[in-house]
Amino acid sequence: MIPVISFVGRHNSGKTSVLEKVVQVLSEGGFRVGIIKHSSEQFDIDVPEKDTFRLAKAGAKALTISSASRFAYYRDVEREMSLTELVALLGDELDIIITEGYKREDRPKIEVARREISTELIKPSNLTALVTDFPVDKEIGVPVFGFHEIEEISRFIVDNFLQNHVR
Repeated sequence: MIPVISFVGRHNSGKTSVLEKVVQVLSEGGFRVGIIKHSSEQFDIDVPEKDTFRLAKAGAKALTISSASRFAYYRDVEREMSLTELVALLGDELDIIITEGYKREDRPKIEVARREISTELIKPSNLTALVTDFPVDKEIGVPVFGFHEIEEISRFIVDNFLQNHVR
């Protein structure tokens, strides 16, 4: 089974910035990383005036675009899909799936907290690590990393979630 870990935190806490760097380190280490990003709002993934954007705006309820090196699929849905359903869609060609969001899901989580946003931690269930720029109580019981410790965060993920996938 593909390990799934979630980066969670308040809006604008730096989740995407940390995640982007961690994905780069893991990918350079030979790991195949999939990403699932949660959004609480309506969104578009295509560029205005490109063919897929125009076709979706024309009324297509599902759209696929494919080339020799990339495939994308999106569709309108009647309800929000569960994380389990989304993980199944990504298939088994990955070594790890990292989500951004899904703080209520029962998956391991790394919380990202930035002083300028809030010094109050979310402390979600299944918290496995914390990335922050302010001191926290040692009794939090999980490893604490700074925003600059990308190699260390990546090593933590490899050691704790990819031990059977070492490349």
